[in-house]
Amino acid sequence: RLKRNKDKQWNPRMVFTLGNHEYRIARAINSDPKLEGLMSFDDLYLTEMGWEVYDFLQPVVIDGICYCHYFVSGVMGRPVSSSNALINKQHMSCVMGHVQDRSISYARRADGKRITGLFAGIYYQHDEEYLNPQTNGSWSGIWMLHEVIDGTFDEMPVSINYLRNRYA
Repeated sequence: RLKRNKDKQWNPRMVFTLGNHEYRIARAINSDPKLEGLMSFDDLYLTEMGWEVYDFLQPVVIDGICYCHYFVSGVMGRPVSSSNALINKQHMSCVMGHVQDRSISYARRADGKRITGLFAGIYYQHDEEYLNPQTNGSWSGIWMLHEVIDGTFDEMPVSINYLRNRYA
C-alpha cells in the first residue's frame, strides 16, 4: 500500500545474531565432514531476505547497545545467569536472548550514564517439550526500545497476546 500510494516506506536495519540452535548446523558439519556442502547457514536464506547476520556469540553494537544471542560470564563460555550479571560483566547496555524468561536490570556507569541489561525472553505461542510445568508458560513478546541515544533507552514490553489481539 505504501508503495502504491508513493508514501515513504520503512526500510529498517534487520540484524540476526545466530544462536545455539542455528549453530547446530556448524556442529553437525564439524562432526561429520560428509555434510560439508549439503547444509550451511545459507540454507536459512537470511541474507537473501535482507538480514545482516552475525556469527554465534559475535556481539554487534548498534547505537551504543550491544546485542548477542547470549553473553558469556567467564572463560568456560557459559551464558550470564541474570540481567544484573549481564551489566556487571559487560559494563554497557546489552540485550540478549537464549533464556526463556524476560528480565531487566539497571545501573549507572561511573560517568553517570544509565545502562540497561535485558534478557528478551521468548516469542512463541507453544510450550516446549524439554521444559517442565514450572518453567513453561513464560511471558512471550517483543521489546520496543524507544529514544535510543548512545546506549540509553526507554524499554517497552509488548506481549504476543496484545499483538495477536491487535493485529489478528
